[in-house]
Amino acid sequence: MDINETLLNIIIVLAVQAFIGLIGIEFALRKSSRFRDGDKARDTEFPAFARRDAHMWSRWKLYPGALLTMPARILLLVLLGLTMILFML
Repeated sequence: MDINETLLNIIIVLAVQAFIGLIGIEFALRKSSRFRDGDKARDTEFPAFARRDAHMWSRWKLYPGALLTMPARILLLVLLGLTMILFML
């Protein structure tokens, strides 16, 4: 295995990780759109559950973390969960 093949494999892994992170953040933003809409009637009726910071959410602020770290953190979370389940049996 030469250096060019290793670099190509690293680039492929990073590109797949970025793609998975992009899909994940877009899915999460799509599912959370009703919480970001700013419905005043709902917020006055249920003030404890109102999101006061939802207007500050933007895609460009969320993309760096999603592209670089989110897929790896999800994988580690799943592996740790499986490890805990196996040790508790």
